[in-house]
Amino acid sequence: MMRILFYLLWLMLLAVLQPTLGSGIAVFSIAPNLFYAFIVLIGLYRGKTEGAVCGIVFGLVYDILIGRLIGVSSLCGLYLGFGAGILGQHFFSGAKRIAAMGAIAVGTVLAAVVYAAAILMTGGSVPFWTAMLRIAVPEGVYSGLIGWLLSFPMVASMKLFKMKQIS
Repeated sequence: MMRILFYLLWLMLLAVLQPTLGSGIAVFSIAPNLFYAFIVLIGLYRGKTEGAVCGIVFGLVYDILIGRLIGVSSLCGLYLGFGAGILGQHFFSGAKRIAAMGAIAVGTVLAAVVYAAAILMTGGSVPFWTAMLRIAVPEGVYSGLIGWLLSFPMVASMKLFKMKQIS
């Protein structure tokens, strides 16, 4: 019950922060993806199963709020959470925040590649390399830095809700 409350509170918080704060802290019109950062952090700290489930649910909410193609971010979130859960098994808790920065950055760029491919498959036109170099890579780096900052309140709230770190 406490775990569900934890996820619901974070889901509501991120649903409010992503469209409002995300545009407010945008640098050169690049906003961090708080949802992907949270999904990767959950995968690292709570394991691959919770990371995958969190990725599906949070990715779907992200798609409903912001995305253009329903389900693409959910699929990306599934793989990000699962991959982060596998990665989390190889790091002790002190190094997870540093590993999270890299995993969030790489995961955000890979999700952008999948999203661009989905847009191309639906008949859209995306200048692929321009989108990757001017949007995806800076967004990945920025999301990694914001994810590192996000890890502090997330871990503190996990302790508050008496959730143990699994991996």
